Amino acid sequence: MNFEFATAARIIFGAGALRGIGEIAAGLGRRALIVTGSHPARANKLAGLLSAAGIESERFAVSGE
Repeated sequence: MNFEFATAARIIFGAGALRGIGEIAAGLGRRALIVTGSHPARANKLAGLLSAAGIESERFAVSGE
């Protein structure tokens, strides 16, 4: 059996890690896709931080998650 597994090149975690997302995202582009579970409001803080850094974002909710 053959398969390929790709994962994120960089994972940042820990207390306060979300605060740096604007600067990190700005280094990658101007737009972001935020994929959420069935409660997209949980991403409000993330969307706000991206917006403050000049990053446009669009949300895509996956129901049942």
